Amino acid sequence: MKRLIQWIVGENLTGDQEYIYEIAGGWPWPVWVTVVLVAVCLAVLWGWYYRRTSDLKKYQRIILVVLRTGGTLAIVAMLAQWVVIPQRTSRPLIGIILDDSMSMSVEDETVGNTAAAPESSSDREKRTRSRWAAAVDALVGSNRGVLNSLIGQYRVRMYFLNDIPLEGNNTVEMATRLKDARPQRPSTPLGRSILHVMDRLRGAAPAALVVLTDGVSNDGPSLADAAEEAARQFIPIFFVAVGAEGRRPDVSVENWVMEDRVFAGDTVVVRADIVTKHVRDKYLSVRLIDESNKNVLVEKKIDITKTERQEVSMAFRPPGVGEIVLRLECQPASGEVALENNSQTRILWVEKRAIKVLLIASTPGFEYRFLQNCLGRENSIRLRSVLLSADPEFEGDSDNGLQLIRGARDEVWAQDVIILVDLPATVFPPRVWEDLAGFVDRNENPGGLVVIAGQNWRWEAIALTPLGRVLPVSSGSAVGSIVADSPCRVMPTDDGWRVPWLLLGITEDESRRIWSRLPGIYFFHDIKDIKPGARVLATVQSNQGQYPVSIFSYVGRGRVLFHTTDETWRWRKVNNLIWYRQFWIELVRSMARSKLDTAGGAILSTDRKIYSMGDSVWITLQGLSGQSGMGGEVSIWLGQDGKSRRQVTLRRRSPEANTFQAVLQDLVPGQYVAWLAGEHESVRTSFTVLSPKKEMEQTDVAWEDMESAARRTGGRVFRTDQIDYLVQSLPAGKARPVEILPPITLWNQPLVLTFIIGLFTIEWILRKLWGLL
Repeated sequence: MKRLIQWIVGENLTGDQEYIYEIAGGWPWPVWVTVVLVAVCLAVLWGWYYRRTSDLKKYQRIILVVLRTGGTLAIVAMLAQWVVIPQRTSRPLIGIILDDSMSMSVEDETVGNTAAAPESSSDREKRTRSRWAAAVDALVGSNRGVLNSLIGQYRVRMYFLNDIPLEGNNTVEMATRLKDARPQRPSTPLGRSILHVMDRLRGAAPAALVVLTDGVSNDGPSLADAAEEAARQFIPIFFVAVGAEGRRPDVSVENWVMEDRVFAGDTVVVRADIVTKHVRDKYLSVRLIDESNKNVLVEKKIDITKTERQEVSMAFRPPGVGEIVLRLECQPASGEVALENNSQTRILWVEKRAIKVLLIASTPGFEYRFLQNCLGRENSIRLRSVLLSADPEFEGDSDNGLQLIRGARDEVWAQDVIILVDLPATVFPPRVWEDLAGFVDRNENPGGLVVIAGQNWRWEAIALTPLGRVLPVSSGSAVGSIVADSPCRVMPTDDGWRVPWLLLGITEDESRRIWSRLPGIYFFHDIKDIKPGARVLATVQSNQGQYPVSIFSYVGRGRVLFHTTDETWRWRKVNNLIWYRQFWIELVRSMARSKLDTAGGAILSTDRKIYSMGDSVWITLQGLSGQSGMGGEVSIWLGQDGKSRRQVTLRRRSPEANTFQAVLQDLVPGQYVAWLAGEHESVRTSFTVLSPKKEMEQTDVAWEDMESAARRTGGRVFRTDQIDYLVQSLPAGKARPVEILPPITLWNQPLVLTFIIGLFTIEWILRKLWGLL
């Protein structure tokens, strides 16, 4: 119709612009009157030709009627003085928003499709591409760039995030500016940017919005909020999703537990949780690094196919003394981008001094003899031994240990470890038993107490002494003695594998093999009940059942280890005393660390100081003294922004360290302070929860959010390899008049007059030929 009007008026108004035409006239009669009049005229013409031209064929009559009617209508049109009013219009408007946040710099192995990852690393490198490069190529690339097609059909307005326009008069200029731009925005205000663009284009509502993004919105209004407003304005949103389908792989090191003060030469056990998400690798390496010289102290390869969270345990000996900064790091997974959580840093203090050990026995049994020989030969241990049944001459060779017991209590409490070997209740008066018990529960700087129960030891009598209050045996427990006919094997429990003195090998599997080779024992006590908070570290298996043989507990900040047997000396037969010696030396070193733990008081800490909303917060309490540290749980206060507070329960993490832990979930943004109540109120720590999450901590493509927003507004979601279908799916939109041009008359056009004359001329000629004239 547009071309026909232009042909009639004889003018070309198109050029590079769009026009619409409106026909107007001055016909005075209503439309229904005109229609009735035309119908009557046609009927009269047909009747007249039918009567006057009976010798003509039907088609000849029809031709004559049509010619006469056409001429008549043309004359009527001239009488109505119809004119054509041309109006210049603009093409429909479309807005394009390009995500220029830092997450668009993420490199995906298969951007925009679901193809499987290449097997070889070289192929993977060839197919790796940043999201930004994929988005720019989708717009202005030589192969698939759709910007040219869009500019040909629409008026295009392009913006970066936060309503920042991308200026350019043509595709070449826009392409140049796009290739010079970089994705450096520290957050993704995607929802706010869509709202701003719609507000900017409010005077001329766009036919649609095209958003090239990974869909992550972490600042300002959500994508759902923006979609609601777009739906209200009837503006569909079409997303070009940039990024690989599926979740981004992520590996994090969490919940690192390690004693932070040890003696030189100690074996330090490091435990941490390795959390993997959406990782396709089968194995990852975990390394402990000395930050001072970047030396790798220990490295372990772990299988991550079994579970997303698994505990890794590693043991090492500190390479020096003083303060050592350690970093525990996990190898990045294939395709992992956010590496901030792949490592943690801790400080280890290594003290170099001899460990003071007091060894007391009533009779020179095998356990006492081998212990005295083993510990006395160790250069890092200063041993003082007391044999209560010894003659005065032997007593003089024992470094005056008996005089030490009978002397000042402060000298006894100055020891690091006290080992009591098969002592009956009658060997000491109550004052001495009180000093030995007070060594762990009343000493300002408590140490480690090891109690070995042999055939002379009777719980019924010991329970009545002050020592009974610090032992991990319940006061009302019935304790019997068992003498086996055949050797009974000792094996550590799950808790036992977590303490350094039971890890005789480098790994737990190697330690299990070593323990399976150690000789069994014949005598042990049957402990029925243990106190709350105590941990069974090893058991002995006999024909009658399984019995605890090594029980560990904290008494305040002091440590107590109770052996229900005095036959560990039997292990000397294997590997020339090596395993026996390692067991006792590591045990003494670990028990002596109680002195180091209590040197600095209780410490309350978190694994980080700054968290993003949704992160897990691990809070740890170490070195708690007094009665509050004896059980398996400790309560602390957690306050937010100085307004509200609540109680949090921390549970004992492991038996070999005075450590309590809890994990806090779903904390809202704000400043937090955690502290102990009462006399320990000065023990506190603080941390911050930020909102929103850091830009690079959330790099997964938000497919569900984009699909929901597109569905709500009537749009669609395309991948970059489907960009060709985008142009076909966009709505045509409506052209808006921007200028009304002068009207063009139709009734006095030469072509109209020629048309009328032509119709009547043809009719005259036909009538002449058919003999009607």
